[in-house]
Amino acid sequence: MALLRGDRRPAALTPLGRGLRFRAPWRPLKIAEVQTKAKDGLDRTREKKGKRRGELLAEIGRWACGNERWYKIGCGSERNSKNDLEELVQEDTTYRKKCLFLFFCLRQSSSDAAYLARHVGLRVGVPTEVSALTLNRLCGSGFQSVVSGCQEICVKDAEVVLCGGTESMSQSPYCVRNVRFGTKLGLDLKLEDTLWAGLTDQHIKLPMGLTAENLAAQHKISREDCDRYALQSQQRWKAANDAGYFNEEMAPIEVKTRKGKQTMQMDEHPRPQTTLEQLQKLPNVFKKEGTVTAGNASGVSDGAGAIIIASEDAVKKHNFTPLARVVSYFVSGCDPTIMGIGPVPAINGALKKAGLSLKDMDLIEVNEAFAPQYLAVQKSLDLDPSKSNVNGGAIALGHPLGGSGSRITAHLVHELRRRGGKYAVGSACIGGGQGIALIIQNTA
Repeated sequence: MALLRGDRRPAALTPLGRGLRFRAPWRPLKIAEVQTKAKDGLDRTREKKGKRRGELLAEIGRWACGNERWYKIGCGSERNSKNDLEELVQEDTTYRKKCLFLFFCLRQSSSDAAYLARHVGLRVGVPTEVSALTLNRLCGSGFQSVVSGCQEICVKDAEVVLCGGTESMSQSPYCVRNVRFGTKLGLDLKLEDTLWAGLTDQHIKLPMGLTAENLAAQHKISREDCDRYALQSQQRWKAANDAGYFNEEMAPIEVKTRKGKQTMQMDEHPRPQTTLEQLQKLPNVFKKEGTVTAGNASGVSDGAGAIIIASEDAVKKHNFTPLARVVSYFVSGCDPTIMGIGPVPAINGALKKAGLSLKDMDLIEVNEAFAPQYLAVQKSLDLDPSKSNVNGGAIALGHPLGGSGSRITAHLVHELRRRGGKYAVGSACIGGGQGIALIIQNTA
């Protein structure tokens, strides 16, 4: 399977309660190739927060399916800059039955989110015959979109798949439950914050932050360890951003503000001015003597990413040039009370399937849901810090739940090519007690 293109969109910032902020990190992935014959990836894009979900996703889909950058990223010298996936489908009617739009979303926070994948396809302009599917694997959804796209291609149900993940956490509503058929006279109706409720595992009655605190206790991770790691994430992002490492994967977008239209060219979530002293002053959020604060946890974000993958036959037929190869993937369950350890069995499983080891990996990125969660994974796998989350992670960039896997995959593709590396693995923990991992290979 090959990934052919990857881009992402910058993220916007919106005030949120509890001292946190919404910020959205997103990037368009360029082309990547997959090892399994049936899987090839063509494109990946991401958007910023601040628009209604429908408009945001349509814009992402259009970017993923074709614009002036399509030619530049290497989708074949015989395709000019005006051609895109829509034209591919129009010119070859057999592809109308071989294309699929596959999007993942954790919390369907807006009224049109139930139509997510279908609306993306229709607003992009792809023929109505092309089907769509919306699915959910919580924080692993961005990775799962690639996995599910590969599976669709492997069983020959599709040859080209636009897959991705999205989250609009800022639209999560407040609600009153159990009132549809009336209430008792004088009943004190409770207003529920669906965002906060969704970040609590109702099976074990624990918010995600406390599962991270459990890992901190088990692995003897201190508050100072967490704050120092959070500072490193911010500093690594700043160094990479200043060096222009995100340029290839970033797709600037025009947004409406009170001051008129403005172009966003970078994420708003990172706080490069952060100091260790500032982090140390922040209060613990989940536990009195705990480790998790607003400064060493991933930010609440909006964003969406898209990746196009295609079969090897489609790549050859349309003269696409892949960016990377999807080598293997693995999803594993774990104890829900320490859900953040999920990347450990997932990465081990993906490596075993591929016949590789961590020493073969030139880059490793584990989603930074919480600093103690990442540090627990780092300790368990004995990860090399010089190879891991080299340009910052979700603590700096934010974590739009359903789409972070798309961002990580995109970034690993570009960073592998920039460094001339061969293999990379991306992974994320998943609420409820799961982990997912994806291994890619540079085809340059």
